[in-house]
Amino acid sequence: MNRSGTEYACAQGWGFFDGPSDSASVAAIASWKANVVRVPLNETCWLAINGVSPAYSGAAYARAISDFVGRLNRAGLVVILELHWSAAGTAIALGQAPMPNRDHTPKFWREVAAAYSGNNAVIFDLFNEPFPDSNSNTAEAWRCWRDGGTCSGMSFQAAGMQELVDSVRSAGATNVIMVGGTKACWDSTAAPVALQVPLVLGEPGARRPRQRVRDLVDGLDGCAPGELSRLGVGRVGQSARPDHELRWNADDLRADVQDPVFELTLGGSRDLE
Repeated sequence: MNRSGTEYACAQGWGFFDGPSDSASVAAIASWKANVVRVPLNETCWLAINGVSPAYSGAAYARAISDFVGRLNRAGLVVILELHWSAAGTAIALGQAPMPNRDHTPKFWREVAAAYSGNNAVIFDLFNEPFPDSNSNTAEAWRCWRDGGTCSGMSFQAAGMQELVDSVRSAGATNVIMVGGTKACWDSTAAPVALQVPLVLGEPGARRPRQRVRDLVDGLDGCAPGELSRLGVGRVGQSARPDHELRWNADDLRADVQDPVFELTLGGSRDLE
């Protein structure tokens, strides 16, 4: 499941979590038969930069995250730490950017990776819902996604996914890495992808009834219900943000990123309207 709050409460200056994060809440999550909890992070809070509240940033923020991860792990839950809100330059991260930035994101991942290196019950999800080149399935979008730099429609220098993978590995961390693709769509390639690499659907949720989402996930790509589960496709259930819609990128595998990674796309597509 996804546990929202740690990406925005700190940056807005009123806390670390939005709702309970104690052992009782973790036990409740475990009782729902979840086995993974995705914890979104805020770049400026972790790095304590750009005027974010000292009470909810830096060592205090890192300790709150670490304590929560510890409670989750002790309950038998794997944790996905993902960068949700980021901001280039001197801005506080108060929303989602189209891509990670070279100003701060490589340092963010070096520090997070160093903090959780050796904990194989923590997975790193490098960036939530990248949408370079106006969320287009174009050569420019995928170039920006992999290599970063100057990208169409963006005012800052992007950090590419290969750069972030390298940042994690430079810290000595061998944790599993998840990498979200670009462009929201549903097509006929998810099952073939699942036959080649581990596959995770992150943040499934919708404005439609729950059965609609279940049908989309279980029957993805024309598969019979349950077939994707037999292929080993995982999904991270939506919890605190049910207004998100399910989005899926099933483009060709981006195997040119040099490291074993999960292929992942999350977020809010209009394809399901």
